[in-house]
Amino acid sequence: MYSEFRGALLIPASFFLSMFLYGIEELANQMEEPFTILPMQAFCDRIYEWCKEMSAWKPGDNGMDVGIRHHYRDDFKEYM
Repeated sequence: MYSEFRGALLIPASFFLSMFLYGIEELANQMEEPFTILPMQAFCDRIYEWCKEMSAWKPGDNGMDVGIRHHYRDDFKEYM
């Protein structure tokens, strides 16, 4: 009886074995390149926005008085 079903069991067994090996391959890919699943473009865009915001700051924008005025900067000419 087993000899009759040997060929029929080969198809599901090879399917499950191939899915198992494919899962191992995908796991190895994720371990090798973990940043492909992270939203890196959104992180980079947010960091870029922060950098633009910080570069646009001028002394005194935080509400604190600026004690020293630099004469070589154009944005302080109005204070001198």
